[in-house]
Amino acid sequence: MKTSVIKKPLVTEKTMQTGKTYVFEVEKEAKKGDIKQAVEQFYKVEVKSVRTVLAKGKKRFVGKKRVAKHMPDRKKAYVTLNKGEISELARS
Repeated sequence: MKTSVIKKPLVTEKTMQTGKTYVFEVEKEAKKGDIKQAVEQFYKVEVKSVRTVLAKGKKRFVGKKRVAKHMPDRKKAYVTLNKGEISELARS
């Protein structure tokens, strides 16, 4: 098991409205079991389910000459906690 599969939590107004579901950006090679173990160890909570999404990178135009730049692809994990569990993310 890799412990560094979680890159960062994605905390926005939309992700915090769902209540028991938290969103993390994870490594592309990460499997659902690895993500579940990493969240349980780091946040000391019990995970009910993990859903993953591969988000394609978008084309952005940057600079004065409007040069096209392709943003990298990323993988997001939607982690649902068991009833009665609360994460440190919700407290902050």
